[in-house]
Amino acid sequence: MNHWKGVLIAVFILSATGAYACEFAFTLISENGSTQRIQPGSEVELDLNNTYTLKVALVEDHRNCHLTPEDTDFLLEEEKWKTTKDYLPLQLLNDISWTSRDHRHHKVEISFQTVISGTSSLEVLRDCDKKEGYDEFLHFVVK
Repeated sequence: MNHWKGVLIAVFILSATGAYACEFAFTLISENGSTQRIQPGSEVELDLNNTYTLKVALVEDHRNCHLTPEDTDFLLEEEKWKTTKDYLPLQLLNDISWTSRDHRHHKVEISFQTVISGTSSLEVLRDCDKKEGYDEFLHFVVK
């Protein structure tokens, strides 16, 4: 019986250590108002010269997180995504400004315009020392 108890504890520890410290949900809204849930790692087709809004919801899944929502980095083509970087294929139209419902639930709406056709990768990154943090990619194909 002790053997199985040890196995169960080991399985629990291994499954917990691979989990992200935060949960993100992504929704894309097009100019015409259509919405689409986005899963990290999948490709999303966008139309050139259109404006989109990316809604990001963040839920912290552990207590006393020392990272603020603003510590989340959005890297487009490996560069910090900013409104001043007008040479990037997805032009950020507003500053990234988070709102919080409480100490664990946060959201932001990011508006951008597609200005160059091709495939672009947006990395969403939270570097946390409590768990694995968060590091996923959203891939946009602009046609």
